[in-house]
Amino acid sequence: MRQHYSWEDMIPVDETHAAAKSLATTWNLIAKSFPKQIRYSKHEPKLTELLHYYLCRLKAKSGLTGFWVNEGQELYMENDGNFLRSKKDITYCSNRSKLPIEITFEFKKLSSSSIATYRGEKGMRRFVDGTYAIQKPLAVMVGILVQGQYDNIIKALFKALSRNNVQCELKMVPDAIGRFIRQPSEAIQPVAEFDTEHRRPVEKTPPNGTITIAHIFLMCNQ
Repeated sequence: MRQHYSWEDMIPVDETHAAAKSLATTWNLIAKSFPKQIRYSKHEPKLTELLHYYLCRLKAKSGLTGFWVNEGQELYMENDGNFLRSKKDITYCSNRSKLPIEITFEFKKLSSSSIATYRGEKGMRRFVDGTYAIQKPLAVMVGILVQGQYDNIIKALFKALSRNNVQCELKMVPDAIGRFIRQPSEAIQPVAEFDTEHRRPVEKTPPNGTITIAHIFLMCNQ
């Protein structure tokens, strides 16, 4: 059952925001400094590997005391006793405060032809009926876009997430005024563009009853 909690009840808000800001700032820095390496044509694992390297190198300047993990393994036991294993792109972990934090950032290259992948089994659904961020109230989708394509792609993504069949598939939950897409982001403003909220299977559900996905978009050259 969905229950009302403030973000302060569920996560260390300041550290969560600092981690998201550090990720976006570091990406922008290396995209400008290494334009031949941070390109849309590169494979996602290569992009996240390079980002992780610099997140760790620059962590002291960010003020973060936790640690970054690249392709950390997620292990989940199903009801029949079998295990599912999957690798998460980038995770920030810390237990500095009384509320431990583990934020999974799932990266997807996003174009007008890959909206279905972004919201599908290898995208958003990893946080809905998949094995990522189990019992966590917050996770992050990170869309990688080519410079100049932001407006058209976000418009197409909003259109997809506004369809009844997609909202049903993603078990999307409206807020108090009926919004399925919450813009601006309430979870990680101003780094995230918008949030969506989702129901999960009982065994994967956090104490508040739903998971919120914040959506961050990063730019690079073709």
